[in-house]
Amino acid sequence: MTRRSLRVGLVGAGSIAAYHIDGVRAAGDHVHAIAAGSKTSAVQAAARFGVRTPCGSWRELLARDDLDAVIVATPDDTHEEIALAAIAAGIRVMIQKPLAMTSASALRIAAAGQSAGAPVFTSYMHRHFPETAAWRAMMMGESDASGLPSFGPILSVRIRNATPGPDWGDWFYDGARSGGVVMQIGIHGIDLVEHLVGPIAEVTAMTALRRPERRLADGRLIRPTSDDHAFAVYRTADGVIVSHEMCFSEIAGTDRFLMEITCERAKVVLRGPHGALAVNSGSGWQEIPVGDAPAGVTQHALFSRMLRGERPHDASDIAGVQGLLVAEAIIVSAASGRSVAVRRASDLFDRTPA
Repeated sequence: MTRRSLRVGLVGAGSIAAYHIDGVRAAGDHVHAIAAGSKTSAVQAAARFGVRTPCGSWRELLARDDLDAVIVATPDDTHEEIALAAIAAGIRVMIQKPLAMTSASALRIAAAGQSAGAPVFTSYMHRHFPETAAWRAMMMGESDASGLPSFGPILSVRIRNATPGPDWGDWFYDGARSGGVVMQIGIHGIDLVEHLVGPIAEVTAMTALRRPERRLADGRLIRPTSDDHAFAVYRTADGVIVSHEMCFSEIAGTDRFLMEITCERAKVVLRGPHGALAVNSGSGWQEIPVGDAPAGVTQHALFSRMLRGERPHDASDIAGVQGLLVAEAIIVSAASGRSVAVRRASDLFDRTPA
């Protein structure tokens, strides 16, 4: 029997749209409709991406009866309203990180999905990079680590998320619409720590707005109201110390992220100068083969299989709430000058669907 392609709607036609469209298609599914802020914008986006059906609003898109899933890739402050409406319409939802503007909002989204028996998916794309998956498999004992000796326990970690900052939209710098550098790129690093190292139990942090004015690509001069620099130190539940640098003003920034992991018997670096995944056990750097499947293909193929019931849900709804709990702890710590204990998302609601 031929497997039917899933019909996916995309809400949002910004910079991340191509990633999702390419990923959905590579997974063998169909981007059936796209919604933007106006009909004109939607028509232009549909033509640019080769999508058949343009919708002038997310409400128009969700009113359709021919969608299996929807991907929400809009500014952070719009996620809750769109996601709850999609869940109410019986449409499965993937949401571009962060899951929402606040942990409370994210919790409402996750709880609604759980109650409907259709948990939402948080798009944490860095989880699906080949090197991330390879290192996790090595640490979980699911790989022979290419014959390398045991690394021993993780002792400490350094992770950096740094870019010049997006110059294509003012909402990234509006504190009422975006959580700034912490929730825009820092949350990727937060999730990688949770995913690869362990639960973050305590945060000590500093944040700053260092560029009071920015010139966007369209020539507009804006005055940001959200932080563009942050530095956090985490202590995981197992006692691992993690330093996390976040920057929206670095001309020569990281390639998505840079992660350095100090183990008892080896140093491991992801996306560093020695390759996507490299290990030094005391006799020089060795690059570990990780494959070359694009992250979008891997992520959306998994999304498709989970939608079809071929794989269990990845609990990324809980991870989406957790990331925001850590991000908010960073903000509280920076404002108070104190260490802040991090609540666990799994303790905040019942995971059993109603």
